[in-house]
Amino acid sequence: MAPLPSWSLCLKGTPSVQNAEAAFLSLLLFCHSGSSSSKIAIDNKIEQAMDLVKSHLMLAVREEMELLRKRINQLSERNAQLERENYILRALRDRQRH
Repeated sequence: MAPLPSWSLCLKGTPSVQNAEAAFLSLLLFCHSGSSSSKIAIDNKIEQAMDLVKSHLMLAVREEMELLRKRINQLSERNAQLERENYILRALRDRQRH
């Protein structure tokens, strides 16, 4: 395997963007890692690259789904709180009218 470059990479953006960029970088490094004398068949290398991309995408999707689930729970709790507050305020308003 070829040595990795000595420079560092700074990925910016959301975690899912960072994961996508990291997956692409991993794929590029993987594809360029073999030498011309490598005995690995091109079909195997393509299959391995596709598996790598698939695993990175699945990880990114799982992370994004977890974030969305948490946000949905927060919004549901906030909605319930606002509905309770609205109910109380309407009850107080109706009391003051009578």
